[in-house]
Amino acid sequence: MSDQSVFDAAYWAHQPPAVQALQAISDPTERNKQGAQLAAEGFVIDDRIMITGWDAYSIMGLRADFGLSYVPSAFELGTGSIKVSTSLADYPPFVPPAPPVVPPAPTSKVGRNLGGNYYIVLDHTGLLDGQPYSDPRGIFTFHQVATPFGYNVWFTLN
Repeated sequence: MSDQSVFDAAYWAHQPPAVQALQAISDPTERNKQGAQLAAEGFVIDDRIMITGWDAYSIMGLRADFGLSYVPSAFELGTGSIKVSTSLADYPPFVPPAPPVVPPAPTSKVGRNLGGNYYIVLDHTGLLDGQPYSDPRGIFTFHQVATPFGYNVWFTLN
């Protein structure tokens, strides 16, 4: 493999999947449309490489020859956000952000203590007023009272 093909592969692998998908669009009008949409969404789009389809190694080499250190992304005004470089170290593979941490579902229907002998109800599915409920903290009694605004529910510790 040549330096050019190795660099071009690394350059594209460095991009988020939505940007990488531009490579597969052969119709120039559609590629331009998709590239513009991605730029409008905030993606960094190098229009010469990603939209026009010129190879990354040659474009970055020419820019470096002209003494440029950064160039603007598509639609960007002022200071450029695209670093001019042919160093593979500047193009590590794209790593997607970690998925958000979802707290585990409560294992008890009884929540925190509200003070005194009253506890929050996290889930009252299947419970009837006066019914006992156990968790590692002890045995609780479920309470439910109808009001004009719905039901008030709480646990008390026995």
